Amino acid sequence: MAGTGDIRVQVSRHDMVKTNLGSWSTDLNTTTSARLVEGNMTIPDGTAFIRLAFRCSENVTEAFFGNPRILRRMTGKLIVDGSIIAAHLTANAIQTAHLDAGVVTSQKLAIGFGGNLLVNSDWAVVVDGTANPKTVKHWYLNLNGQTAAEVSVIRREAGGDWAGPESPVLEIAQTSTKSTGFVDVRCFPPKDNSGARGNGWPVKPGDWIEVSVQLSAHRCRGELYIEWRNAAGVLLGSTPAVTLQNDMGETRNPDSWTRIWTKGAAPANAAFANLMLRKKGTISGTNS
Repeated sequence: MAGTGDIRVQVSRHDMVKTNLGSWSTDLNTTTSARLVEGNMTIPDGTAFIRLAFRCSENVTEAFFGNPRILRRMTGKLIVDGSIIAAHLTANAIQTAHLDAGVVTSQKLAIGFGGNLLVNSDWAVVVDGTANPKTVKHWYLNLNGQTAAEVSVIRREAGGDWAGPESPVLEIAQTSTKSTGFVDVRCFPPKDNSGARGNGWPVKPGDWIEVSVQLSAHRCRGELYIEWRNAAGVLLGSTPAVTLQNDMGETRNPDSWTRIWTKGAAPANAAFANLMLRKKGTISGTNS
């Protein structure tokens, strides 16, 4: 960080109702030369959330913060990036017997291009911050058939029904009984700094891609696909549909919703892959 006045980095901790239980912060920084600041704190009992903040005093005219990271350590010190390499490991030294059940998951592994390839998958970036309800960036809508006129795709805000206590969800809502047609939502990363829509994640023939989503299906059927596109962005095909129907889960706990997933190998001439979610028409009731 660097700045023209008094600036600091602060980490605060809070209980389940967001009461502030205390904080840790760096020393004040008054130099215009960038420097690395770091520290650690032990999280005491009763803490449910932590928050990262960048703080500036009134006399600051410019402040710069870059590459913020919060890391969890289990015991001892954190491992420095790049400090463990193959030369430090004895052949066959790490076996499944040395790993606790569940400690290695796909979220903790850099797979292919590096972890989760989806952009804005936490729905944090919206198209228009003043709109209510909000639509999210990099997730694109396609309408087909009778359901099209009565469908909206919006961000359902955190803390309400059918959302998480601290995390929003993406909702595809239909306000009619129409049962034919469908609505597709696709995730496309931006192709350049302008934010213009790209064609998907780069792949080459034979590459394996896996996608998954936790889904709450209300009186309808949801479907998950991987689509394949050539270098010009032309659709080549998709994986078979994986479906979930009339399976709602808990009202305020998206982590309890059923996770559906699929995987596929990129076909000949494939240059891009993208995720697609499809909502089919209303099965029962007046909406879905």
